[in-house]
Amino acid sequence: MDFIFVSVLSRQENNLTSISRGISKAKCSEMNIPQLRVGTLDELISLSDDLHKADLYMEGVTHKLTHQLGELKSSKAELIEAITADRRPLEQYLARFDWDSRRFNVKLSVRDISNQLKELVTKIEMEMKGRVQSYNQLKSKLQAEDRKTQGTLLIRSLVDIVTSDHVVGDSEFLTTLLVVVPKYAYSEWESSYAKLTEFVCPGSSELVTEDSDYGLFTVTLFKKIVDDFKAAAREKKFTVREFEYQEDEVQTSLEERDQMMHDFKEKHSQLSDWLQLSLDEAFTSWVHIKALRLFVESVLRYGLPPRFTYFALAHTPDNERKVRNDLKKLYGDYDKTNIGGGDDTVDIPGMQHGEYFPYVSASLKLQYFIK
Repeated sequence: MDFIFVSVLSRQENNLTSISRGISKAKCSEMNIPQLRVGTLDELISLSDDLHKADLYMEGVTHKLTHQLGELKSSKAELIEAITADRRPLEQYLARFDWDSRRFNVKLSVRDISNQLKELVTKIEMEMKGRVQSYNQLKSKLQAEDRKTQGTLLIRSLVDIVTSDHVVGDSEFLTTLLVVVPKYAYSEWESSYAKLTEFVCPGSSELVTEDSDYGLFTVTLFKKIVDDFKAAAREKKFTVREFEYQEDEVQTSLEERDQMMHDFKEKHSQLSDWLQLSLDEAFTSWVHIKALRLFVESVLRYGLPPRFTYFALAHTPDNERKVRNDLKKLYGDYDKTNIGGGDDTVDIPGMQHGEYFPYVSASLKLQYFIK
C-alpha cells in the first residue's frame, strides 16, 4: 500500500465519513497533527523549502537502513516482519498517525522541531556508517579466512586437514613432506616416490585427503635431501606444499578462527537489532517531517488561524490516479488559481514541490519497504 496525506479546511462537510464515501479506492483515516507555533510569512516560505529537502534526505536514510537490514535478514518475509514504526507495522502506524508529543514538544517552534528531527536522523546515519563499516571489515576478514579453506589442494590451507598423526614427531634426522598429486598420477606416485631420491622411507606415503582433482600424500625422508626430493618431484608434476606442522600454531589458528566466527555472529546480531530500532526511529521521524510539511503548507495555502483537518489515504499503487481524481471532485473548489489540473508544474506557497493539487498533499510510497 502507498499513502496520500491530505490537509483541508476544517469544515462540517470535511469529515472522515464524507471523504470515505467520496474516495472509492482508498482506506481513509484521520491524522492527529496538533496546532504548531508559526512565524512570519517569509519564515514559513523558507521553512517549506527546508522541509522539502529534509523530507528527501530522511527518505534516503530510511531506504539505506532498510537496505542494510535486508542484507542481514535471511528472507524478504523476515525483513518485512522486522520493519516497524513505533513498534507497529508501517501501514498501521500511518493509518493511525498520532503526533508524538513526548518526543517532539509542540511548544517548540516548527523550525526547532524540524531541526530536532533532522539532527536525530543525521545522528542515526552517521552511526550506521560506523557500525556497517566495522561489520564489513570483520566480514571481509572472515571471508579471507574462509577462502584459505577453499580451492584445490594446490592452494588451500592445510591447517584444518593435517594432524599430528600424519607427520613424524620431533626428529633430528627425519621430516614429513606433504605432496599434492593429480588423481591420474596416483599409480605413478605410488610406484616412484621412494625412488625419486635416496634416503626416502619406503611405505611412508599415506593419502591424507583428496578433492575432485588432486590427492594429498605424506612422505617421510631424511631432512638433508629435502631440496633434492622437491626438485625431483617437480619434474614428475608432483607439488610439494610448503607446510610445516606446528601443533601450537595450528591450535592457535583454529581457536582464532572460532573466535572470529563467534565475534561475527555477535556483531551480526547486534547490527541487526540496532538497524531495526534505528529504522523504526528514522521512519517515524520522517513521517513527522511530512506532518510538519502538511501544517506549514496548509498555513501558506489556507491562511490563519490554523484550522485544518488531516487525512491519510491508503491505496494500492495502481489506484493512485483514481484516488487523485476523486480528491479533485471533493476539493476542486479549493483551487483559486487558474491552474488546470495535477499535471501542471508551478511554484507557489503551500504546494507539493513539482506538482499541484487543489488541496495540500504529501505522499509516501511503502513499496520500497514492503514490496
